[in-house]
Amino acid sequence: MGLYYRPMHASGNIHLGITPWDWTGISSGARLAEQARTAEALGFDSFWVPESHFSGQRSVPAPLLLLAAAAAVTNDIALGCVSYLLPIRNAMLAAEEIAVLDRLCNGRLILGLGRGIQPKMFEAFEIRSGDKRKLFAERLAQIRALWHGETPIALSPLPLQQPEPRLWAAAIGPKALQQIAELGLPYLASPLESYDVLATNLEAYRAIAGAVKSTTPIMRTVYTVESQAEAERIKTALIEQLSSAGLHRGQATDETAIVGSITYVSETLTRYKEELGMTHLILRGGLPGVSAADQLASFEKIRQLQIY
Repeated sequence: MGLYYRPMHASGNIHLGITPWDWTGISSGARLAEQARTAEALGFDSFWVPESHFSGQRSVPAPLLLLAAAAAVTNDIALGCVSYLLPIRNAMLAAEEIAVLDRLCNGRLILGLGRGIQPKMFEAFEIRSGDKRKLFAERLAQIRALWHGETPIALSPLPLQQPEPRLWAAAIGPKALQQIAELGLPYLASPLESYDVLATNLEAYRAIAGAVKSTTPIMRTVYTVESQAEAERIKTALIEQLSSAGLHRGQATDETAIVGSITYVSETLTRYKEELGMTHLILRGGLPGVSAADQLASFEKIRQLQIY
């Protein structure tokens, strides 16, 4: 078990995290750090950044460096990476950098691991896309062996959380789900999967993982609106955003995002908690056509719901 622990909300047991809500100049450490500091001051439990390559202004190729900037201006909030891509990394360097970051943030790190889905990324890093699952398992085993002192090389420093930081894993598809379940990693659910797909995935994951992991983190696009017209405008913009990034799968936005009145949002999140066993909710920011101030205000409304 790690050294860091932050209590859940007094009125419930859902750990509530958020991503940056202002994506202008996201590569600026100062801007991102200020958002992390704001998230902590407002009482959120965790602050998350993704990893992405060759995505224009939304690229985040070095998420651990940005989290280090956030660690410098915060004290208690957990700091997470949504999908740290293991197949493209050297295991030794990754083990060292993760350990250093865990110490910089005083054991507040939660590391979501991923394989990657962009063909052009694998091509750029000279890796066969078909090898990503094998490389994921190999890199993870090598990193854990270094942290656990099971190699001739004595790694220093070691992570503050012992024997290792909290590790989760993103997964899309049955093979990926089977792999992370067999590895005993909590399944970090994608914001691009419908509710029904999430339910099916969790059932399949738990059938393999059993009671090994009770942590159920789910990332979702959630936004409160005052009118149905505003909801439809945002949903349309979300579809356009995902389509331009090559991530839209033809699903209706209602299946993958929670956009509506505060009552609708509350009822839907309660369903996620009661039916899916959600223990951690990560609110995804960066909504197209919505100001940073409005997104933060929506986050605040959601934080005050009684389901937590």
